[in-house]
Amino acid sequence: MKKILVVGALLLSVTNLMADGSQELEARFNGLEQEFQLLMEREQAKYNEEKVAAANAQKTLAKQKQVYAQLTAKVQQLNKIKDIKFYKSDYEGLANKFNGLLKELDGQMKEQQAIIDRFKQLEALRAGMSTNKK
Repeated sequence: MKKILVVGALLLSVTNLMADGSQELEARFNGLEQEFQLLMEREQAKYNEEKVAAANAQKTLAKQKQVYAQLTAKVQQLNKIKDIKFYKSDYEGLANKFNGLLKELDGQMKEQQAIIDRFKQLEALRAGMSTNKK
């Protein structure tokens, strides 16, 4: 009879310990789940920021392309007339300034394109992840 009581008491103790351990694991899991949800929200917020930056870069790039075309046309015009004008060196200097501006604008356009490309890669990764989930 004592053995049965001792075994019963041991079983109750083990059951209580297992329940406490299970509750602790469940609490840890819930904490991790909450941390995961917060990270997903931060990820979405960053994605939205990148989306806005890419849209702004697209608009800026479109304007820069227009300016680039105008500058290129002006440089071509200057190169055509510089040899037939009285102020040849002045025209050459002006053409060089326009070319410098073209190079600077080209660098800025590449930066805008890099922002757009980075967002396109991000979208492709996200699209790939969503198709993998299905």
